[in-house]
Amino acid sequence: MLLALCATFYLGVGTGVGAAQTGVSSTDITQAVNAHNSLRQQVAKDETARLKRTITIPNVSWDAAVAATAQDWANKEAVRLKANPNSSPQHRPNNVYGENTFWQWSTPSQPNVTPIPATNYWGGERSLYNYESNACSGGGIACKHYTQMVWAKTLKIGCGKAQWSVGTKNYVLWVCNYSPKGNISGQRPY
Repeated sequence: MLLALCATFYLGVGTGVGAAQTGVSSTDITQAVNAHNSLRQQVAKDETARLKRTITIPNVSWDAAVAATAQDWANKEAVRLKANPNSSPQHRPNNVYGENTFWQWSTPSQPNVTPIPATNYWGGERSLYNYESNACSGGGIACKHYTQMVWAKTLKIGCGKAQWSVGTKNYVLWVCNYSPKGNISGQRPY
């Protein structure tokens, strides 16, 4: 069972940017893959030392089909969120992939539209995960972005990005999908 949390992160600072833009650049792809792999290898190194046994978390690679699903959902959510600016992003129902979402806004300029704020936010949940109990602090789902990022059986990722404006607020939404999905009930991420 995939438990996922939609991160809502606001940066308050004014004016519109214009029409919605969607899609990831080759730089976005490189940054997203590198951020995931950097975290995965750091966790493997740290946990190998802490647990005193070898922890292997293979690197992920970009997958166009996984990315197409993520981009499709980012586009649909951007349309819905632009029409309903007081709502929050939702996860794709019955998704065959694991999924992390992140959005932010700023005004008057664009928020940082690279995948770095999203991957930093998700990876920052590391401190909320307890390996021994295989649970998030407080028993909630506050670390499930992190556990999806480092899920050892996940080998492919793909992300989608949408940008839009409502009034003076400029938004960016990131959706990253993971194959095979993680956060399987009763299993540890590594």
